[in-house]
Amino acid sequence: MCFMSVILGTRELIQILFRSEDSLTIKTLFYFSMILIFALSSKSLDLAAISFTAISVFFFSISLYYRSKFEDLVALSQFQSKSILGFLYLGLMPAFSLQLINLPQGELWFLGLLLVVLSGDTSAYFCGRYWGKKKLMPDISPKKTIAGAIGGVIASTLVGVGLSFFLKNISSTPLVIFCGLTGIIAQMGDLFESAVKRRFGKKDSGALIPGHGGLLDRVDGLLVAAPALAAARSNFASQLVMPSSPALSLIHAACTPLLSISPVNSPSIQSATSASDAACAQSGIHGSR
Repeated sequence: MCFMSVILGTRELIQILFRSEDSLTIKTLFYFSMILIFALSSKSLDLAAISFTAISVFFFSISLYYRSKFEDLVALSQFQSKSILGFLYLGLMPAFSLQLINLPQGELWFLGLLLVVLSGDTSAYFCGRYWGKKKLMPDISPKKTIAGAIGGVIASTLVGVGLSFFLKNISSTPLVIFCGLTGIIAQMGDLFESAVKRRFGKKDSGALIPGHGGLLDRVDGLLVAAPALAAARSNFASQLVMPSSPALSLIHAACTPLLSISPVNSPSIQSATSASDAACAQSGIHGSR
């Protein structure tokens, strides 16, 4: 599931960052490099650092070598910035979701994160629609309002209150505060994606979901919030243990086939890696113009 999301999300990100007339070779290299970073990052954070650094340096180097293909230094620096931004946004950050899922009872924690983020997103929409008057950041996201942002944080915090009744072995106050902060982090992720779209003149990341934009428009907050929960879950594993119950066991059994998918062992990533190696061997690389 995570692997397919990265595949679809990378396609949408390329449509945002690159123009249709930009080099197909560059876009192909970018696509498979992104998948390779995610695949290696999902194995361990050490591989995440190595793959991100190595591929970023590679793209930085080829852009310098073929700098004459760019219109000017501004176009060159924009290409370098877009590449590193993409590798971080969809190469590294989704791997934290997979790291979270792979932890003990990680599927349940991931579902809890989804509940916090989605409840905040839904509440922000309705609060903004009915009570929103003053815009939050109209130059970045014209429809977002201050009332919507406050309503979203309140909803995420209330989810924390609800979860505290199930997580008896965790102090309720830190849990509620963390869920509220996660709601804020998710909204920052939403605004970040909106800023990127506005910068490149896009209204939506795609048309995957009719009337709701693309995949990135739905998971932008989750991408940023997942690393925060993954860090908290791994550093405080002795405290953050969900209690056993028949209901939770049933949810765990239902979600495991959907969420516990290892992209590295997938035939798709093996073919992607081979294609990336083949593309790298080509000599006629042209930069974005």
